[in-house]
Amino acid sequence: MVRTWTGFAMPVVSQRVKRITPASMKASMRLQTPEGRTSPSNGKPNAVEIASVTGRPAGSEPAPAQLEGDLRVLASPSFTSSVLLRELHPGLLVDLRVSAGPVDLIREGIDVHISLDEIHRKKQPAVKLADHTCVVCASPAYLERHGIPGTPADLRRHAGLVGHGSPFAEEWPFLAGRTVRKYPVRKVFASNNGDALRAYCVQGLGLGGFYAFHVAEDLRLGRLVEVLRPYRANASAIYAVVQHRRYMSPHTRAFIEFMRAACAKLATGNA
Repeated sequence: MVRTWTGFAMPVVSQRVKRITPASMKASMRLQTPEGRTSPSNGKPNAVEIASVTGRPAGSEPAPAQLEGDLRVLASPSFTSSVLLRELHPGLLVDLRVSAGPVDLIREGIDVHISLDEIHRKKQPAVKLADHTCVVCASPAYLERHGIPGTPADLRRHAGLVGHGSPFAEEWPFLAGRTVRKYPVRKVFASNNGDALRAYCVQGLGLGGFYAFHVAEDLRLGRLVEVLRPYRANASAIYAVVQHRRYMSPHTRAFIEFMRAACAKLATGNA
């Protein structure tokens, strides 16, 4: 008795496999280079792959690879609105999931998780995309009405926009000498949605703490003004968390390289 696989007898399957031409197999594995030429993936790491995984250029810094395919990506609402919706990879179909909560990458089938949390990086393989920090800011109208806080202790008399699940919840972290100390704020609004907090901050409702990339354009255009800059205490990094660092697909590598280039454009910490 002949065993079957996927509904075909094994000899039939062998004949069908033989009919697959080398050309068709190579075509499905070809990588589009920035210059428009194609090169087959022969199992050896190329410049894009090396730079994607190590963060170091191989000879020279390559441009983001152009691939065709789909990728399931998870990112926070703030990173989605500030980066992903502005920088879509032209050759990849991104299945975007937006959430700030914990997730099981393997169970949910997530290829790349853009994370701002050090905990995710320590628990799973990750590739650093960029440095980032947090800023406290307010609208010019709010500061004109209530004054500019000189030290973190002044937060008690200021209206605070509290971000659930962010570093700026009920107490906000600031440098106190060489240590980090948390200071309470007078809460006037709270949300787990960074875009809602940012909108109310621009409208002048109170002080808000944000990832620098989230409000970089507002700061550049003068809609918001940073305060307490000498007391910044949240220098961190943006990471691409993956299922397996050593066995990433070309699609995943290309997307990570593309995101690294996108993050390089952000005013992370120097807004």
